[in-house]
Amino acid sequence: MMRRFPGVLVTLILLACMSGPVKVMADPVYSDGMVRAAVIFGILRFTDWPETPHSREQVLLCALGESPSERAISSLEKLPSIGASQLRYISGSEAYLRMHDCQAVILGQHAPAFPLAESVLLICDECASESQNSAAVSLARRGDRIQFEVNLDRVREQGISLSASLLELASRCVSSDQRVRGCND
Repeated sequence: MMRRFPGVLVTLILLACMSGPVKVMADPVYSDGMVRAAVIFGILRFTDWPETPHSREQVLLCALGESPSERAISSLEKLPSIGASQLRYISGSEAYLRMHDCQAVILGQHAPAFPLAESVLLICDECASESQNSAAVSLARRGDRIQFEVNLDRVREQGISLSASLLELASRCVSSDQRVRGCND
């Protein structure tokens, strides 16, 4: 019995050596749009809206115009939850017709003009420069990274609040109030 054990051990070692290296799955490559969508989902997670009857149950994310994030979010089978709230998503003409219900709006290229309601987080994702000026958050590609900038004046005007943790992650923060720390650097 003792003589057989070393033979089995040697056979197992030889089989392991002959099978070659174990292949490890490479890191998945995500599209630009999926990365932008993930950034937007993260921003929504750290956004607080004024208290309304439906604000705790769901967050309605609307998209106007064409953007990489809009295409990526439209392709998802299931949307993530945003904390305790369920995320709902609409785009195109349905979003334009339901603008008064939207809590966050992604503005893309060729976004139509619309009346700005209070308590709406405007996110620019490759939107026109005039729309970018009214957005609280703007996504931008810098090198191989998707980053976001925050305009605290627009955040204040839109009646929402962003967590300090989110502001620390922003690539840039601007405010007309020079007393605001971390902005205007």
